[in-house]
Amino acid sequence: MANTKLLEVARALYERTMKGDLTWEATPKEGMFQVSFPNYSILVLEENGEVTLKICNEEGRVVEELTEFQAKVSKFSNMREIFEGARRIAMGAEHALDELLRNLGRRAS
Repeated sequence: MANTKLLEVARALYERTMKGDLTWEATPKEGMFQVSFPNYSILVLEENGEVTLKICNEEGRVVEELTEFQAKVSKFSNMREIFEGARRIAMGAEHALDELLRNLGRRAS
């Protein structure tokens, strides 16, 4: 079972990502995205079909980690949504879709 505070971080991350409040960025590694805070960064990545959150300190060392499996066992099932939301934000998916709709003569909603 995952640490209670770690799960609370994951829940807050999910809520803020879904609202579009976080500035997720792509990393050099394919399928990995990060959001930075003053002293820590959070990475979300998909490896072998499983989403993992990693909390890293200023030196880039992992201080805590939560896998999709651990989260589900602890009754948190939104890890995939965090990953997809981070990917869409980092890759500018909404902007791309809006532009394509304009090019196709449709109005973005």
